[in-house]
Order: sequence, then structure tokens, then C-alpha cells
Amino acid sequence: MFQDARPDGMSGKTEHRYLADVEEALISDLADHNAQLVLVLTAQGAREWVSYADSADWLEDWAPRFAEAHLQPRPHDINAVLDEDWTT
Repeated sequence: MFQDARPDGMSGKTEHRYLADVEEALISDLADHNAQLVLVLTAQGAREWVSYADSADWLEDWAPRFAEAHLQPRPHDINAVLDEDWTT
């Protein structure tokens, strides 16, 4: 969730550096787990990053550390869904 959202739900100017830093850290961490960022959505006062990985086994240990380092104190949610049709 943005701390500075415009009336249209997009990020305010003060959010841009923060979002770029989070995305840079996310891409780096994902690469360490053979995962890749595939989609970034911005709407309704929030940014969502969607990634794919061969496995989510690492997510339970990684997610709290990443959130503590990059997402606090903002409301956030990190979760995984199995996509059985993904073959790449």
C-alpha cells in the first residue's frame, strides 16, 4: 500500500524512489531462488509484483525477512499459488 497515493490510486511522487528500491531488491532476491518477476501492477493505492518460480519451498523463510527489510511498516501480503500449467 502507498503512503502517498494520488486520487486516481497511482503512486504519488514521494513513492517513486521507494518502489524502485523495493523492485530492485525483489529482482535480486528472486534470481537467488531461480524465480523471475513477470508482472508489475499498480492500482487502487498499491503496487503488486507477480513472479514465477520452479518451487515455493523457499518462500516461507524468505518472505518475512524480505518484508521486514523492505516493506515495513506498510500493509503488505506475500503469498504463493501453485500454477500447474506453468512450464517455462
